[in-house]
Amino acid sequence: MWAGIMLAKALPNGLKTKERIAFFLRANNQLYKTLNQSKKIQFYFFDLLTNFDEHIEALNAIQPTILSAPSSVLVFLAQQKHRLTIQPKK
Repeated sequence: MWAGIMLAKALPNGLKTKERIAFFLRANNQLYKTLNQSKKIQFYFFDLLTNFDEHIEALNAIQPTILSAPSSVLVFLAQQKHRLTIQPKK
C-alpha cells in the first residue's frame, strides 16, 4: 500500500494515464516486480552495471514517460541526446 501511495503522488497525472517508468538501479527487487502487475503502470529495470549502449536502445524502444536514475546517469543520458529519442514527462 505504501508503494501505491508514493507512486500516486509522484506520477504527473496521478493514475489517470498509463505510465512507463524506467529506473536505473544496481539490482532489481521483488517490490518492483510486484508493482509491475498494474495495467496503468509498467516498470522497466535498467541495471547500472550493464553496457549503456544496450540501455539507450531499450529506452528508445519503450519510450518511458518517467525516468528515475542517479544524477550521474541522468547527466550521461542528457549528453546522449543525439542517440536518445525519449521525452519523459518527469
